[in-house]
Amino acid sequence: MGLLADSTVSSDSGPNSMTTEFDLPCADCGQELVRRQIDRAGTTVTVAVCQNCGGRYYPESALENS
Repeated sequence: MGLLADSTVSSDSGPNSMTTEFDLPCADCGQELVRRQIDRAGTTVTVAVCQNCGGRYYPESALENS
């Protein structure tokens, strides 16, 4: 069985939706993550950012575009 991080996830909410990086707490401090758009190598990607400690979590879709 694969890990959620290895799966393609959907940000749709509902009974059949998968958990995304945005649904999880920060692995470093446990606080809520928020969506942020950042510029990387000439493209804009959406990442999950912790407002408390600054941790960044990159969804699979962001990694595929890099």
